[in-house]
Amino acid sequence: MSAEPGAAGPETAPPSEPEPAAPSKPKAKRARSPGLSLGPAGVLPLKLPLATAMAFLSGVLYWLAFAGMDVWPVAFVAWVPLLVAMHRQTTKRAALLAES
Repeated sequence: MSAEPGAAGPETAPPSEPEPAAPSKPKAKRARSPGLSLGPAGVLPLKLPLATAMAFLSGVLYWLAFAGMDVWPVAFVAWVPLLVAMHRQTTKRAALLAES
């Protein structure tokens, strides 16, 4: 008996090809954490008297760092009060705070 193509009979399975791997899920992007969080938006911008006081404090700390008072490490943190005072202020007010 000759085997005709398409005839019923014992068939041998064709060599199986490797199944493709399941598609990998794209990695979910993590939400970026904000760089500096200073609290709820209702707190900032600071009111003008408090912002001015913080700018003045920054000036005093910077003066102490360079006035021969031997507290030079204060120079590394002296700008922090000024930066907090200027955060979310208008450009004009931030420039005035930086001047004081």
